Amino acid sequence: MLLLLAQDASYPSMNINSDQFFVLVIIAIGCLTALLITVFSICAGMASSLHRSRMENDLKREMLDRGMTADEIETVIKASKPTDFLERMADRRRR
Repeated sequence: MLLLLAQDASYPSMNINSDQFFVLVIIAIGCLTALLITVFSICAGMASSLHRSRMENDLKREMLDRGMTADEIETVIKASKPTDFLERMADRRRR
C-alpha cells in the first residue's frame, strides 16, 4: 500500500512527478557510480606506482649491498622498461 502511495505522489516543492523523480534518481546513481569508479582507479594507480617505487628502491639497496657501483646500478635500472604511464611519458620527453 505504501508503494502505491509513493507511486501516485507528486513532489510539489520541486514540480516534478514520480516518473521524473525516478529518472533523476537513476541519473544520480549513474553519476555516483562513475565518480566512485574514477576515485578507485586513481587510488589504485597511486598504490601501484608507490609499490613499484618501493620495489625499485629495495632493488637498489640490494645491489649496493652486493657491492655494485653506481654506474652498474644505473645501467640495470635504465635497462628495465618503465611500466607506469607517468614514467613512460617522462621517458619519452627525455629523449
